[in-house]
Amino acid sequence: MKKTIKLLAARGQANNGKQFYSRAIPRSLFCLLMISVSISSFAGLFYEVPIADRITNSKAIIEGRVLETKSFWNDSHGMLYTSAMVEVYKVFKGEIYKNHVEIISQGGFTENQVITSTTSLNLSAGDIGLFFTEEFDKRTILSSSAASATTYSMYAGAQGMIQYDENTGTANDIFSQYENINVVYNTISSQLKSNFKELKQYELKKPTGGLNKKATAAPVITSFTPTSGSGGIKQILTINGTGFGATRQPTDYVAFVKSEAPSTRFKQTGAPYFVSWSDTKIQVYIPSDIYTGYKTGTGTIQVGNSAGIATSTGKLSIKYNYMEAYNNNSFGGIFSSTLNDYNGLGGYTFHLNNAVNNNVSLKESIQWAIDTWTCATGVNFRIGAPTTSAVVSNDTETVVFMDPSMQVGVLITTWVNYTKCNSNSIWSRQLMDMSINPKAPSGYTWNFGSNPPTNSQYDFRTAILHEFGHANNLDHVNDQTELMRTIISNGSSTRTISQGTLEGGIYTMSISTIPPACGPPEMILKSCATGIESINQRIRNFEIYPTPASDRVIVDFDITTGSYIELCVYDVYGQKINTLTQSYLTAGTYKYTMDASGLSAGVYFMKLNTSDGDKVQRKVMIIK
Repeated sequence: MKKTIKLLAARGQANNGKQFYSRAIPRSLFCLLMISVSISSFAGLFYEVPIADRITNSKAIIEGRVLETKSFWNDSHGMLYTSAMVEVYKVFKGEIYKNHVEIISQGGFTENQVITSTTSLNLSAGDIGLFFTEEFDKRTILSSSAASATTYSMYAGAQGMIQYDENTGTANDIFSQYENINVVYNTISSQLKSNFKELKQYELKKPTGGLNKKATAAPVITSFTPTSGSGGIKQILTINGTGFGATRQPTDYVAFVKSEAPSTRFKQTGAPYFVSWSDTKIQVYIPSDIYTGYKTGTGTIQVGNSAGIATSTGKLSIKYNYMEAYNNNSFGGIFSSTLNDYNGLGGYTFHLNNAVNNNVSLKESIQWAIDTWTCATGVNFRIGAPTTSAVVSNDTETVVFMDPSMQVGVLITTWVNYTKCNSNSIWSRQLMDMSINPKAPSGYTWNFGSNPPTNSQYDFRTAILHEFGHANNLDHVNDQTELMRTIISNGSSTRTISQGTLEGGIYTMSISTIPPACGPPEMILKSCATGIESINQRIRNFEIYPTPASDRVIVDFDITTGSYIELCVYDVYGQKINTLTQSYLTAGTYKYTMDASGLSAGVYFMKLNTSDGDKVQRKVMIIK
């Protein structure tokens, strides 16, 4: 029997004590029940917690809508938390009598710093659904909290919410879709053998667009270009049709399929995402927003306004999603970050906690994942000295550690910290911490080693390779052939970097190796452990340039004595794609040029072999 788990990613943090609101709430809301969500702020891997378990183990289950969000630091300034104010409609379980509750999650945003993840329950104003909660003492993070305050955390993290899609009338969590909200009502009431308590009547809204009074006819999508693209890199999607409205009103939108819940959509209404809008053409950036958790998935697109909703006949295919964020209140627009030289060695050093470092198979698998990514893209990651640290914190050390107290439903998480160095929204990746749950779901174990997993195992190498994809600034897609997909199954493995994910990693390196205007220096490409090989007596001054390259690659070398040589180019999978020469060369200096215009973006290897046993190999990066 196959049991699926979701591979998911990270959420947010801040730089100072300010609080940032996405929308003001009435002053009359002075009597609040405090509920906290210990999720977010991490990228990670989830296993499914059945709804029956969530119902049984939750202290309180409520239905409500998010009114606003804000962020604040804890007492130690080591972690930021995000608060979401929720209006309560129904109570299915627990003693809740207030009309509003507050949900607090780890991670958040300010104008200067972000700690982010895509596994989080990234709540935004307007989100509506069911929340499964458990008790939590808020005083452990904020001593100024009232001693009598009742606080909760979300049971099973991001699986603690079933979100409603008011366009379709359906509901979903990260594993399941429900035909309509009555199915969810009945499931909960049937198991609890009691009906809900209604605090405010909620009726499912009819699907509508915005308030575009200039739209006189229902919109129609006739075509869009490109049909294949990537989110988070400011790639423009051009939508052609009729009836869009002469100008975009604030609530007119383009809707995309969610990468982590492809049966549902999200509406893109953020003004910075729209390049242009007319009655017959819309230009919009393809989003991959870590702030809202809305990453574009492969699927049809929609345009909505007051006259109706149009759906495309064809699907937009997403190759990869790059981590970006949009939050108008905190930093005024879209930000996209780079990797940098944070360790003085060209990149980032991961320190393994002693428990991880002493587990030989686990350590070897982490090194394997780093080597695999380095060989594929040149990303500069390395393992440093072991550490005793076993916490995630806003400090200067990137740690990989075992966390036996990890919440139910989570197997591995990656925390990411971004900082802004000036007013021009230049952001850089500061730190990355990874925590590993030593226990797999009941009845299963981790496969930490290099052998293929059995049906009773989850493959750690698949999970850690995916997590280092997040460390490369890549987010989720819903193409189940890609490494950065959201679901894997027991007994299965993906131990290669798929083409779409590889292109995303190459994009990361193409912008991370450019000297920034401020902040830490650019990342320096790191040689693959097997990517530089030199066993020779006759070959000297072997040089490849430019690197990265786009349309052509030049290789120079000297040969000291005559020999028969073969100079070839291979892809990352070892397949020969080009032979530059196979000939006898006398002593001298030689130059060859390879036409790279027809090659896909990625990493390739230039190999020179002589009949006398000399070997030279160098890595070549192609960008487009």
